[in-house]
Amino acid sequence: MSMNLKDDRWCFACGTHNPHGLRLGDIHLEGLDCCCTFMPQKHHQGWSEILHGGITSTLLDEMMTHVLYRRGYDAVTAEMTVRLKKAIPLESMLKVCGRITRLRGKLAETEGEVIMADGSVAAVATAKFFVSRRGPDEPGGRLSLAAREAVLFDLFGTLVPVFRHDEYFAILGEMGQALGMAPADFADLFRKVAHERTLGRWATLEENLRDLCREAGIEASEEQITEATRIRVAYTREQVMNPYPDALATLRALKEAGRPLGLISDCSPEVPLLWDETPLSEFIPDPVLSCAVGLRKPDARIYQLACERLGVDPYRAVFVGDGDSNEIQGAAEIGLCPILVDRGETSAFRVSESEHCGIVVHDLTQVLPLVGLEAVEAS
Repeated sequence: MSMNLKDDRWCFACGTHNPHGLRLGDIHLEGLDCCCTFMPQKHHQGWSEILHGGITSTLLDEMMTHVLYRRGYDAVTAEMTVRLKKAIPLESMLKVCGRITRLRGKLAETEGEVIMADGSVAAVATAKFFVSRRGPDEPGGRLSLAAREAVLFDLFGTLVPVFRHDEYFAILGEMGQALGMAPADFADLFRKVAHERTLGRWATLEENLRDLCREAGIEASEEQITEATRIRVAYTREQVMNPYPDALATLRALKEAGRPLGLISDCSPEVPLLWDETPLSEFIPDPVLSCAVGLRKPDARIYQLACERLGVDPYRAVFVGDGDSNEIQGAAEIGLCPILVDRGETSAFRVSESEHCGIVVHDLTQVLPLVGLEAVEAS
C-alpha cells in the first residue's frame, strides 16, 4: 500500500529548493546507520550562541526518516522522544545518525543521536514511524535480486540436515536415561526450556542439564552430566559436519564470486562449540548464533547484527532459509529479500510451520542465477 507521498524538494531539512531550510547534504549510509554532517549557524540558534532544540530534533527526525527511506520505505513520523544532553554551540561540526531498531508490518521503531566533534553525544532520540514499502519502479524501490550482493543463510534445514522427528526424541531419550530420568519426563523438561536455551541462558549444555536435574529432583553425577552432553553433542556434530552437497557447491561459487556470506541460526550451545570444525566455517567464519548473541529469529535485531558483521545494508542482501521460526517474515520486514528453500522434508522436527514466500527454490544451487551468478552442479 502506498502512502502517496510526494517529494517536491521543499523539505525543511533536506530539500534543495527550500531557501529557508537546513539543506542537509552528504546523507549517506554507514553500516546500518544513516548519517549526515551539519554545522549550525547564527540563524539556527535559540539562546545566544546555542543551537535551538527544535533544530536538533529536526536533525534527528530527518536521519531516522532517511534510514527507513534508504531501505525502501516511505515513512511518516508517528511519535518521537528527544533527550537533549548538552548545549550545542554554533559553528561546531555535528554528526547526526539514525538506525532501525524494530520493523514490524506498517510500524517501524528507530533511534538516533547527535555527536559532537569530540565524540560526545549531545542528543538522543527514539521514534515510531508509519511505513509502507515502495514498489520496484518507484524511486528508491526494492533492488532486483541480482543487485543484492550479500547472501545470508539459515543453518538447519538449509545448509545442513534438520533433526528428524524420530531421531530427535530418541536422542532425548538416551540423554534422559544417562541422567537417570524417565525418557519422556526428560524430553518434556528439555523442550520446555528450548527458547531460553537458544537465547543463551546457559553458557554450556552442562549447565542447562544440571539445572534440569535439580528441577526434577535428580542427583545426577558429573559423569552422568558429561555422558548426556556427549550424546547431544555427537548427534549435533553428525548434522553440522555433513552439509548438503548443494550447500557446499553454492557457498563455494558465492565465495569465488566475492559475495559476502553470513549465517543466522537459532541454536543451542553445542553449535558454537562445534562451528570451527565444520566445513561451513571456511565460507562463513563469523556466524550469528542465537545462543551467543541473546537474540533469535524473527527478531529484527538478529538480522541487523548479521548484516552489520558483513558490513552490508539489509536492503542489499538476500536471506535463504527453510522457513522455520518465522524467519522468512522476519527477514522481509527488515529489508532483506527472502528466498525459501523447500527440500520436501516431511519428517523434520520444526518449531513452526513453513512460511509462504514469493521466491522458492528446491536446491541451493538455484539461488545462484537469482543473484546474478552462473549455475553450478552440486558435487
